[in-house]
Amino acid sequence: MRSLNVVSDARPATLPCPRCGWPVLWATTARGKRAPFDPDPVPTRAGFRLEPGRAGELRARFTRAPALMPLHVSHFATCLPLVRDGARARTRG
Repeated sequence: MRSLNVVSDARPATLPCPRCGWPVLWATTARGKRAPFDPDPVPTRAGFRLEPGRAGELRARFTRAPALMPLHVSHFATCLPLVRDGARARTRG
């Protein structure tokens, strides 16, 4: 399978995050759940490879690497309203 971490002419379409408005890519995880991912990969040792699946959908595969490599990050970890609200919920309870 071809990974989206490889430079390509065609980029998948992004949609705005409903909470922060930042562009996100939607992909299906190994458990069959749809999840948002930041569109630009970042150098990390643990993240997601986004690969084309059937019917044009993206599939997300969690990857651990021995060295830094460009991988996608879940938008759940970078969405400021979600991070802020999650921190509030943890301190209340």
